[in-house]
Amino acid sequence: MTLCPVNTHLAPAKRNVRCTTHQPCIHMYRCYSLARRSNCGERNPLRRALRESQTQISTAHSSARASATLTAHAGMHAEPLKCLVASKNTAKVKAVSVAIKEAFPTRSFQIEGSSVPSEVPDQPFGDVETLLGARNRVRNLAAKHSTYDMLVAIEGGVRWDDEEELECFAWVVVKSGSEGAESKARSASFVLPKEVANLVRGGMELGDADDQFFNRVNSGQGSGTVGRLTHGLIDRSQYYSHAVTLALIPLMNKFYPGHLDLCSEEP
Repeated sequence: MTLCPVNTHLAPAKRNVRCTTHQPCIHMYRCYSLARRSNCGERNPLRRALRESQTQISTAHSSARASATLTAHAGMHAEPLKCLVASKNTAKVKAVSVAIKEAFPTRSFQIEGSSVPSEVPDQPFGDVETLLGARNRVRNLAAKHSTYDMLVAIEGGVRWDDEEELECFAWVVVKSGSEGAESKARSASFVLPKEVANLVRGGMELGDADDQFFNRVNSGQGSGTVGRLTHGLIDRSQYYSHAVTLALIPLMNKFYPGHLDLCSEEP
């Protein structure tokens, strides 16, 4: 709480007693109105104080904007961090790219896809097998590349629920730095049509079952099964992107030791 910088020349009865630093414009308007009604001309101390206060506020706002701009440019012009995605699938690479850029808007990244084996069946069943596939991809990606700042793997899987309906989901695993800790997150799940479930039960991979049932080609590189079933509201890339964001939480906060510190400031 401070005295208004421009009302000290008023008669005591007309002074605003106190104001916060967040209310200078309100008091300047009141004082400005009184100043215009004054007959003291340019030598009126009230007008002079008003001009000085306006200059101080304008300078403070300009400094704050300049500081924020410099901080953002410093992050964007730093050497890009190398992020490798354990797949060349366009939907997966796009999902990682979108999630990382939204999570770290002031950082610069070089994001590349690289094919590595999952060492699990082409169509993983259950959470354990699907998560293992994602972890194996991260491990094989680290063995294949000598330099990187972040590794990301997305493994899609299916499981039979308690009602014998086939659910589709994915696991995301992120490793930050060569000695960094691992983080993971699971996507939301949705139930597949019985016809598609029967094809998968017969040994067909979900992508192939989707192509056959919906009479299309290479759906796994496009909107995916989730895109077809949601009528385009959520495509495959968007579906994975939220799970990638959740897996990035330890890198977005300083509460998780062992991870690459990408936090510019506390939330």
